[in-house]
Amino acid sequence: MVNCFAAGCQHTSESHPCSYFRFPKETHADYKTWVSMCRRADPKDPNKVLNPSPSSRLCSCHFRKGLKSNGPPSIFERNANKVMNHPSPEKRKRRKSLPTPRKEEAALPHQDENPGASSAAMARSDAVDPKQLQFENVMMSAEVMNLRSQIDELTKQLQYTSMRLSYSHVKSSEKLLCHYTGLPASSHFDALHRLCTRFEISYIKGWNVTCLTTEDQLLLTLMKLRLNLSFIDLGDRFNVSEPTVANVFHTWLYVLNEILVLDFMTIPSLKKNQACLPGCFAEFSNCRIILDCTEFQVANARDNMNTQKQTYSNYKSRNTFKALVGVAPNGVITFVSDLYPGSKSDKEIVADSGVLKELHAGDLVLADKGFLIQDLMPQGVSLNLPPFLTNGVFTKQESVFTIKIARARIHVERAIGRIKRYAVLDFIPSHMRCYASMMFKVCAALVNLQNPLISEVSGQYEGGEDAN
Repeated sequence: MVNCFAAGCQHTSESHPCSYFRFPKETHADYKTWVSMCRRADPKDPNKVLNPSPSSRLCSCHFRKGLKSNGPPSIFERNANKVMNHPSPEKRKRRKSLPTPRKEEAALPHQDENPGASSAAMARSDAVDPKQLQFENVMMSAEVMNLRSQIDELTKQLQYTSMRLSYSHVKSSEKLLCHYTGLPASSHFDALHRLCTRFEISYIKGWNVTCLTTEDQLLLTLMKLRLNLSFIDLGDRFNVSEPTVANVFHTWLYVLNEILVLDFMTIPSLKKNQACLPGCFAEFSNCRIILDCTEFQVANARDNMNTQKQTYSNYKSRNTFKALVGVAPNGVITFVSDLYPGSKSDKEIVADSGVLKELHAGDLVLADKGFLIQDLMPQGVSLNLPPFLTNGVFTKQESVFTIKIARARIHVERAIGRIKRYAVLDFIPSHMRCYASMMFKVCAALVNLQNPLISEVSGQYEGGEDAN
């Protein structure tokens, strides 16, 4: 059984033989006019008009001559006593306006043969049909209501846009964009956005986010990584709910990991490294990678003493996660491992991370003296460590060699310093443990989108100068 959607109308398909019409689509120009003329109040909020569902119908009794083609509905219980079967003002044939008499003709007295008949004709021409006036009044009222609803909607959109943070507000200021995201310019942000939106994004929570543009979603994610703002704070800044922020962040974290880490982060060949070798690597021309470990504080696992014991770092005297970072001679981060418990040694992490599988005979690895991994090195791969102090003082040759290695190794420490500028890694709470490795890898990959770490090779990149 079909019921009429109009307020106060009791017509049904079983009780009345009238026709029942579907509402226009929401994008149609007549949609809001139909809804406003029905005046059906929302049960949850009487001050609002109820929007029809896809199954809602309007009976033909509300249309002139029962035809949908005669324009929007205009006959309702509130104006049932008014005759509405008049042609619309647009279709009504307009009277031709009489020509304006010239001044000479106006000055002369009219000599009509029948003055009485002329006066009656003028009176008839000036008369206005009251029913037609009522009809036009109803149509204009409907149009006014429609325009008012459009004004209210546009006003809300304007207020929403002016209140919330968006990429359009920050892209013109490189200083503000760098503060929020760590990226040096809007061109870097736009390039990253194009990479991430080449494919359709499947949201981790199962429902799509349509209230934010993809640019704003990327901005929100980068702000979380860079500034470690809470989901409540980000929701207030972008004028969205906390679950929406969580859905956006977790989804885009997977997207960035898929593109920047899994697709782009690889250890370049020795030939590629030699093509952009800084001067400090003159004596290490066959260097393939520089390795070092770093640690990040993590919340205590109070519900699991074994986990708490594993993550405790004697070196840092607190619970930490530990990771291995590999940097190419030109300062680009080319390898990052998963996060390991803080109690793991450097040697254990190197053996488990899989980095040695990427090396080939003739390659050279630079590392700190704590990396006692000579027995793990593949055949033909060399390891250079700073010399150990044996006799209480370095020889002149050992001192020179130590300085040379230090000048080359310092770049991996500078790269780690850039990674640690992402505040989300300052302290990893318990509820973010499952995302910790992915956040670390994405932050490391984002460092590669910044200006070159070594100014000597900056001429080979766009953007030029060292931003350390």
